[in-house]
Amino acid sequence: MTARRAFTLTEVIVATGILSLFLAGMFSLFSSGQSASSAAFWLQKTATALRNTTRHVSDRVQKSSYPSTLVYPGKIAENTRPDFCLHVNQAGSLKAVDCLAVESKTSMATKILWFTESFPEKRGFESEVSAFLTYHVYSLSKGGQFLYHRFQETIPLSDPSSGYISGLSRPAIPPPSATLVESKELVTDVDHVDVGIQSATATGTPVTVEIGCLYPRGKTTRLDRLTVVPNVAAVVATP
Repeated sequence: MTARRAFTLTEVIVATGILSLFLAGMFSLFSSGQSASSAAFWLQKTATALRNTTRHVSDRVQKSSYPSTLVYPGKIAENTRPDFCLHVNQAGSLKAVDCLAVESKTSMATKILWFTESFPEKRGFESEVSAFLTYHVYSLSKGGQFLYHRFQETIPLSDPSSGYISGLSRPAIPPPSATLVESKELVTDVDHVDVGIQSATATGTPVTVEIGCLYPRGKTTRLDRLTVVPNVAAVVATP
């Protein structure tokens, strides 16, 4: 009978070592490919979200307006007090890690931009109409969420002897009397937001906003910028 030769312990150890090196290389290759795929997906998703966010901010800021009263037949009483300007966070540059934490998107975080949109009241017409104010607020959370909140408030018909709605005051935007009607998370993984007011031009005061996002599992970044001109004055303010 032919004798069978078994593997020696040394041969088993060498074979095991070679197999381990092969499997480690395969796992590293798979892991690298998976990471690259995840980063590419994140870039695509974030780029789309940033485009939608800057479009959202631009569209809303262009609706900014002072509360006003239209008095028949052709008088307009406009309230241009600072309460109803477009407010820009005085910090200028906000890091998400330094902002307020929120439990859900229905809560505002650290305010970045906040302003009023007004539907004017009508006095002296056949049908009188109360003013309707919408308050827009953009904020940044500690968790890197860029949030949007919209509040609404109906203003009772004003007193003509006090200059109509021009005497209205709202030191806080939104005021406690306003009702939350929309809350939205526009983009996540935000690392920072830079906001500032440029020099006034003949057409208004441009406001710039830069939103920078950071991939949670790496150093991949994505940012987008916009410049928009509100229909009201822009002021630096404390949230």
